[in-house]
Amino acid sequence: MESINDVVSGLNECFINELWEAGIIDETKEMMDFATSKEWIETVEYGSRQEVIDTLGTGIDSMTQKMLGIIGSDVSITMPVEMIDWIKASTILWIKNKGAGNSMTEGLVIE
Repeated sequence: MESINDVVSGLNECFINELWEAGIIDETKEMMDFATSKEWIETVEYGSRQEVIDTLGTGIDSMTQKMLGIIGSDVSITMPVEMIDWIKASTILWIKNKGAGNSMTEGLVIE
């Protein structure tokens, strides 16, 4: 019987293979670097909604151009308010606060 570590390792390998086959390894790395950047986290915490949308558009640009043939800002400006709010809350909870295991609950992060 496989351990949970073996399953997770296999899923990770599968995910990386899919990124490789789609030809988006570099774009994925670039987007993850953006998502974990100090600039992005500060924009989410202190920026206006428009600043978040503009910065997000820049951060996802290489991925959206490669996958959809659309510049990132065209994608981010069409996102519903609820999606932007979810992205902001997720950034604080999972990236800034390192996700589950913190004493802070998701409900408190969203407030």
